[in-house]
Amino acid sequence: MTLNLSKTLFFFSFIFINNLFANTFVDKNITGVITDINNIPLPYASVVVDGTSLGTNSNLDGVFSIYLPDGNYTLTISYLGYQDEKKVIPGESFYLMEAYFAPDMMRLNYTFWNFLKKDILYNGKKQSQLGFMAKELRMRKIKMVNTFMVLLKKRKK
Repeated sequence: MTLNLSKTLFFFSFIFINNLFANTFVDKNITGVITDINNIPLPYASVVVDGTSLGTNSNLDGVFSIYLPDGNYTLTISYLGYQDEKKVIPGESFYLMEAYFAPDMMRLNYTFWNFLKKDILYNGKKQSQLGFMAKELRMRKIKMVNTFMVLLKKRKK
């Protein structure tokens, strides 16, 4: 009986000490919502604490939460196709923030054209993706269609 009591006491004291140290080193909760300029949530945006290896991602609703020791921090928030946002977080124990992103068309165009410029290996020959796609469309005799006009014609019927 005393063995069970000592095990139970040890277990609860371990939990208590663990929580005591956890609260000592992690005091700050930073929670935020990441949206674009039209207030649409941006899921899986990256949130990184500058100068550290700490970070997190937003969920499907654009909400993120990160726990840090007390102090002032700068968060860098990034999302593909949008300009990076830097936010300075003051040394409060709880901080709620919002980040609004504007699209970065230069980055989107650069990413798309870099993708098309890459070479691929097809039948042992090096070809550009753009040329390969055009050749493949011609070989399959796929006709280019103006989808806007097709939709307009269907609507008139």
